[in-house]
Amino acid sequence: MLRFGLRSLLLTIITDVMPSMRFEAFLFLAACGSALAATGSRYANVPLAFERHGVASEAHYVAHGNSYTIDLYRAGARIVLPGAQKGVSSVISLEFEGGTRPGAAPEDQLPGKANYILGRDPNHWQLGLLTYRRVVYPSVYPGIDVAYYGVQQQVEFDLIVRPGAQLRKIRLKLDGTQGLRLDPDGTLIVSSPSGDLRLPLPAVYQELGGRRRAIAGRYVLLGNNEIEFRLGRYDRRKALT
Repeated sequence: MLRFGLRSLLLTIITDVMPSMRFEAFLFLAACGSALAATGSRYANVPLAFERHGVASEAHYVAHGNSYTIDLYRAGARIVLPGAQKGVSSVISLEFEGGTRPGAAPEDQLPGKANYILGRDPNHWQLGLLTYRRVVYPSVYPGIDVAYYGVQQQVEFDLIVRPGAQLRKIRLKLDGTQGLRLDPDGTLIVSSPSGDLRLPLPAVYQELGGRRRAIAGRYVLLGNNEIEFRLGRYDRRKALT
């Protein structure tokens, strides 16, 4: 498993605190958004709640974090960030180049449900949407799954690498950016009109003989807004975390 955190250094307004109160939360924010900006840190560790939208193979999952929305689909994910001007947003897409497009497997259902009551026609309302803490896309590459989860201030994804899988097949493409760069510490900076997103270095290890052995990991910038991952030596017969 390779774990990556994607941090948004933008606003601190809570856009969704309780999945079962989505409609009421939006109304409250319309009147009190500036007050919530000062107290948003209290909800930093509230888990993301992924809601299923659509049907069958076209289903996708959406979660609303603190100053961002993440939309999961078969090829990857979209991060929607608020812009500097009202009504303007930025969209960063992350896709796994050369991978398959598997269906989603949601895990850890949450007690809350999401409701969208838009307009006066009940036929256009969406009520009782189930919510989940984690969504997995199996075998995006042979022997490699992708799992998404997170909290209000940070969305994370894991690359779950089973024994023998070819890590070199993984290539992550980011569209909608204004450029990619690496900080001196190896953090990947993704520039957008709404600000910068940061992908810290992946935390990688293996369990060997009951002890945790850390594996060095870093990003490599390729052309065409693509990145790949390079690791130090590890035992390919063992699962990688």
